[in-house]
Amino acid sequence: MEQNRTIHGKLNSLVSEAELLMMNPGFLVPPVGLFDPFKLIQDLQAFEIEQEKQNKERHSSQRELMKSKICYTKLYDLSPVGYFTIDLQGTILNANLTLAGILSIERSSRLNHHIMDYIVFEDHDIYYRHLKDLSIQVLERESFPWINPAGT
Repeated sequence: MEQNRTIHGKLNSLVSEAELLMMNPGFLVPPVGLFDPFKLIQDLQAFEIEQEKQNKERHSSQRELMKSKICYTKLYDLSPVGYFTIDLQGTILNANLTLAGILSIERSSRLNHHIMDYIVFEDHDIYYRHLKDLSIQVLERESFPWINPAGT
């Protein structure tokens, strides 16, 4: 309802602006045969209806997207496996609730910390070798996109 008032308000504003422009002495009035005010009103109403349809579709899409986001957030957070997301430098960007429980920390308290803070010193080499292997795999996929990693 509020949206209809907004649309009507904008339409009234545009009509007022057009009337002001037409009062300008340099404004050329088209010949009567070329200007049909009823056709113009009909076109504006059709445009308004189309805008309302598009707006309803946009709102529907936003609701579906939000439902999907909630679903995947629940899957991520309530998974029995601890997950985290890091950037290329190893900074923790996100962690699920399970990982926070495993580490006995509050989830938000460790965001933006380096993953190496949670890897024992003796395993640092394993972590770096794993990163190297991942980067090689990514480079191979980028260099040879036609290669299927599953081999099929």
